[in-house]
Amino acid sequence: MTVLERLIRDLEASKGNLHAQAVISAEFFLSALPEQNRLLLHAAIDAGAILRWFDADLLAQVLDISSDEAGKRFQEMNKLPFVERFPNQERELKFINQPTRLGWRKKLFREQSERFHKLSSRAAGCFVGYHSSKGCIEWIYHLLYADPMRGVMELKRLEQKWTSSDSTTEERYVLAAVLKEFNENKSTFSIEQSAAAITDIKLSHWSEKLKQKRELGRFDVFLCHNSEDKPAVQELAERLKKSAVLPWLDIWELRPGKSWLQLLEEQIGNIDSAAVCVGPKGFGPWQKVEIYNFLCEVVNRKILVIPVMLPNALEQPKLPLFLQGFGWVDFRKSDPDPMKHLLWGITGVRPEDQ
Repeated sequence: MTVLERLIRDLEASKGNLHAQAVISAEFFLSALPEQNRLLLHAAIDAGAILRWFDADLLAQVLDISSDEAGKRFQEMNKLPFVERFPNQERELKFINQPTRLGWRKKLFREQSERFHKLSSRAAGCFVGYHSSKGCIEWIYHLLYADPMRGVMELKRLEQKWTSSDSTTEERYVLAAVLKEFNENKSTFSIEQSAAAITDIKLSHWSEKLKQKRELGRFDVFLCHNSEDKPAVQELAERLKKSAVLPWLDIWELRPGKSWLQLLEEQIGNIDSAAVCVGPKGFGPWQKVEIYNFLCEVVNRKILVIPVMLPNALEQPKLPLFLQGFGWVDFRKSDPDPMKHLLWGITGVRPEDQ
């Protein structure tokens, strides 16, 4: 079997696995190099895959080689088609594109787990003592793989620090990207326990964020529904809260003795989106009042009205004509993910960025 035939066979066998296919393509490119160059580059790619971005100095520390040798390998890596320039104005940094990097990490862990942990430990050491938030995040990222429980402990400390002081949106975004990658690969690297602890941290942060929103009266979405669908709508509200979205639900917010219509009028004037929930019983009489008022606000304030088909809704429910022109979210289907699409409608954050 020729090299090309083997490549085609391996790509066919890994069909649907983007990370595996990226690694196969990278190894095919390396196979054309002289053996000595290939072995040296393999080691350098190991380090580059462990690091999220790198330069010659970082390669030297992670591979435990001289600066001169690291500089040579760095220059050779620049010639690889899957190595790209990292957007940084302070110094020249490179990174291995995401599919190749993640696929290479998985392969390294699967075939050489001891080396994977050693390189991760050295990578964490590169960022010890960094005072910037980004440097601290990189340190924690590598700790989560090298020493998971310590990584979680340091992550908790960072979260406490950010709770007591301001953090920028960019810092939060970087941390979210790191945790997203970690959670997506937790089973691959046998770190489910750490991932569970991270989930607890995120829930704690979301709880504090929701508390602040409620105190300020800043609700994200009004849940308009038929009272007979209350259990399903309440379950939806709980799921929204786990994404740091604060829903206005009457049983949670309607104070005994207070006028429902007065409270409805206040909230309609403040909330920027409404989810119109449709269940098996169709629309209730008060729900129609809510819908009418929100539709008036669509014209006045350009708020979003999001029709939501609940999981137990009829196959072809009878819908008011004025709702048929809005984009729907259908919880009777799993693809596309209805929760991510609802969050997209409420927050404006696309599903792939959540």
